Amino acid sequence: MSTHAPDQTDAVPFAWRDVAAHTWAMWSCASLLTLVAALAVFVIPDPAGTLRTSRLDGVGFAIMVAAPTALFLVGAMWVLAPMTWAIGRALRNVPNPLVHIAVFAGVGAALSLATLFVWPYPLAGVAAALGSAVSAGFGRWWAFRARGRRAAVGADATPAPV
Repeated sequence: MSTHAPDQTDAVPFAWRDVAAHTWAMWSCASLLTLVAALAVFVIPDPAGTLRTSRLDGVGFAIMVAAPTALFLVGAMWVLAPMTWAIGRALRNVPNPLVHIAVFAGVGAALSLATLFVWPYPLAGVAAALGSAVSAGFGRWWAFRARGRRAAVGADATPAPV
């Protein structure tokens, strides 16, 4: 149900398709960033120039870290999808996509700063916040891109109100 007059339209409608596109794109980006970070930790030599493990073992360790993290992230992101929908609805009259991307990136960073309370390493929390900001911003950008592609082919010219 819309909260404004029937003759007034949303500048940026936010439908269920947008939430799904945002969530899947954000999960894909976060999972890829997790894998890259794990590879950097386990495969790149330490400053002394020695490998912690063999390169093959390092890749295995990285996958062992990234795979369960990706499974956790898919659940966490779908649990937070209603919040994504609420933020999108709150921004429906803001036509500038950069504002949407910045808000979603900020919310992603703020939520992941909670890792500072879980991990004893502040740098890991900051890295998680940066990764979440990039992932959430990318997800929102992808949702805008997907909507534009659907509108171009006429599949989503008039999105259903939420």
